Amino acid sequence: MSGEWEKGKSNGQAGTVKHHITLQQRELCMVTGVVEMISFDEKAVVADTRMGMLSIKGENLHVKRVSLETEELEVEGTVHQMSYQGANQRGKKGENFMKRLVR
Repeated sequence: MSGEWEKGKSNGQAGTVKHHITLQQRELCMVTGVVEMISFDEKAVVADTRMGMLSIKGENLHVKRVSLETEELEVEGTVHQMSYQGANQRGKKGENFMKRLVR
């Protein structure tokens, strides 16, 4: 794990975090640049990031830690797939979650 992740990339300054993903052994996923948590359960975690809507699919997924202040997310479990919906295709705030996923 990088020292930057441990310290918090934004150092308390919202909006300065870049977007990074680290996946260790397909069992621990660390994401920075998370601006909103959309949904999560044992099979999927969906978050809005600075680079678009990120979907993490797998088994026994558990959100270990999330901080919108530092824009960080940690997910444990078995990761099978990660995919993006482009930043320019993101839904508007308040738009139906399912509509945003199936676009």
